[in-house]
Amino acid sequence: MNLKAKAVFSGKNFAVFETALVAKLLVGAEAAANVVLGEADANCPRGETGDLAASGKVTLTAMVKSQHVTSYVSYDAAYAAFVEFGTGTRGRGTYPYALPQTGVPITGAWIYAYRDGTWVGFHAQPYLRPALDTGRAGALDAFKACLAV
Repeated sequence: MNLKAKAVFSGKNFAVFETALVAKLLVGAEAAANVVLGEADANCPRGETGDLAASGKVTLTAMVKSQHVTSYVSYDAAYAAFVEFGTGTRGRGTYPYALPQTGVPITGAWIYAYRDGTWVGFHAQPYLRPALDTGRAGALDAFKACLAV
């Protein structure tokens, strides 16, 4: 989700204002990402260990000079993408969204090319992309609330 805002200010206390604004933007971006993370965690398959769900996190970046504050929701488990997109012949065509065209060790078709390509694998269990769709309004509200004076 991309949220963009642009404002131009001038004055003697601009540095103070800029510092306060960036701090609010960071809090807002984190709050919005946490809404999406909460949605993803609710949908995330638990499996036997729950390691995938436990690997979810929010990361923030702020580049004041380039005027960007970005928050990311990611899952660090080594198999996170395989669960989201599915694998093998069983997973082909089970992801209901547009698929990435590149990826390693996954082929352009997002089918794990194990030996002769007949690996059965498992169907897609999307949890992250649907979280963006269902959490979009809540994320925007959380972001706006952090910017309120």
